[in-house]
Amino acid sequence: MQSFWRHIFNTKGTWSLGASLAIACGTLCARQELASAETTMCAVADEALSDAARLRRLAPMQKVPCVVRSTAEVERFLRDTIAAKFPSNLLAMEERVYQAIGVVPDDYPYADRIVKAYVSQIGGYYDPDKKTFVMVDTMAASLQYSVAVHELTHALQDQHFGLVDFLDPKHKNDELMAHAALVEGDATAIMQDGARKRRVSKSEGDTPTSHTSSQLEVPEALERILLFPYVEGLTFVQALRKEGGMTMINEAFHRPPRSSREVLHPAEYIGGAPQLVEPTGESLREHDSNRSFEHTDSLGEFTIIALLEAGGVEKRAARQAAQGLRGDLVGVSMRKGAGCDVVWRTVWDSPEDAKDFAACYREFLKNRYQREVREAFVNVSPHKRMKIVESPHDAVVVVEVVTDTL
Repeated sequence: MQSFWRHIFNTKGTWSLGASLAIACGTLCARQELASAETTMCAVADEALSDAARLRRLAPMQKVPCVVRSTAEVERFLRDTIAAKFPSNLLAMEERVYQAIGVVPDDYPYADRIVKAYVSQIGGYYDPDKKTFVMVDTMAASLQYSVAVHELTHALQDQHFGLVDFLDPKHKNDELMAHAALVEGDATAIMQDGARKRRVSKSEGDTPTSHTSSQLEVPEALERILLFPYVEGLTFVQALRKEGGMTMINEAFHRPPRSSREVLHPAEYIGGAPQLVEPTGESLREHDSNRSFEHTDSLGEFTIIALLEAGGVEKRAARQAAQGLRGDLVGVSMRKGAGCDVVWRTVWDSPEDAKDFAACYREFLKNRYQREVREAFVNVSPHKRMKIVESPHDAVVVVEVVTDTL
């Protein structure tokens, strides 16, 4: 899912989601209508770029063209870009992981719904491949300045630091979330600064101060993960600005946070975060040496928080259970014929941290499946069985899905 943060960054309303987008034109009639809208909507772009540059203290290195696109064009390009630029099985593997560990329901059509969720929230975006700012033709006039400031802050980030490599999917999921938090937190902070500069009231929708809810029609845990770069990213950037101003933000692009743990605990990042530990692929095979893994990734502290809180674990307990994560690795091993095995190994600062996580994850599973999951496999559904294996500093979740039809 975090792979969407590459190439395009977009905004709508009081928050924004990153996505991979761009598009071809529609009919001549539609293009004429958009050309007219482009003249009106893009008029704010020059002012917004000037304000963003002044507030962010980064001089523009080149002009940023502004164009207007329809929602249909954006969705079509998004799907085309995913097909062209991302490994064909990436979303399918992410879907298997999220279904297996519980981020989404077992039968949730992740790949299709995630695209629709992004498209439903798009108001504007910056395309670092084409170096262009795109506004969606349905965006309300009251939002256009704030959206432009946010997206053109991304343009300044790209010109000075280079965003394509910074948000490349070669990074593991948790590291990519952390990078995205810096990028989006920075742009959101500047968007708020710009809105305050204009003295626009909250009722007019231009001062984005609340990020606690959205209109995304996705499961709660997934929604929290999607909002992470904007909510926790903003808090992270505010902490850095308080500590060292824009100089520290600029330095962070050269020494970015490596995990959601560092974003959630800015003092750790500022003071020098603990050494992360990434379990090896070999360690995923401890419980079955015959497994080979076609896909591996890391999920990180915030995904655990989102998973547990959305699954009915009390908020304080969920956050306590996620703290102390030193690293994790999740792997997908495809079965011959149908189905897959998913192994998720977590490494913790202390045995107590590992026990806390295992206990809360068991509570989550009991809430979802009405089953007690321990160190022997338990059938949690007709097509899925699970176990949790504990050892000092480690907790390993093993999921076996015996069919592709959940």
